[in-house]
Amino acid sequence: MHVIRSATRGRAATPGTPTSGVFVARPEAMQTLDVLQRSTRSTGLVHLDLDRFHQVNTQWGHHVGDRVLAMLGPRLAACLPAGSVVSSTDGDAFVAIVPDADWWLTTSIAERMLQAVAEPIVLEGAEQTVPVTVRASAGIAWRAEHDAPI
Repeated sequence: MHVIRSATRGRAATPGTPTSGVFVARPEAMQTLDVLQRSTRSTGLVHLDLDRFHQVNTQWGHHVGDRVLAMLGPRLAACLPAGSVVSSTDGDAFVAIVPDADWWLTTSIAERMLQAVAEPIVLEGAEQTVPVTVRASAGIAWRAEHDAPI
């Protein structure tokens, strides 16, 4: 059985519970989405696509691009309420799944995620320090609690 904790929606977190979402592998994110699709819980989705990310790979190499992506996952998870997950969906895209979210919370999360991506990422290496700045586009989807399961 897969258990999904409820989003806090601005309330104080209960001691011992996480205060933000988590970065998970794609299969776990798909399992979370599957559970929510069969329920009547409201659900928010944020799809985030990194704009022109291929330029990072071209300019600094795929090893730098991979490090940037690895650093973005936890940064994006920190934008989410407890009980939410974010996962990489393909090379330069992420999806956040937010249980018990209304439209306003989903929109707010998308905005926070865009701001988090826009913050420069500093990669320190043996030979040099590389500041990398990327931008993203976001789309949201939301299902109200009273909507029928998908």
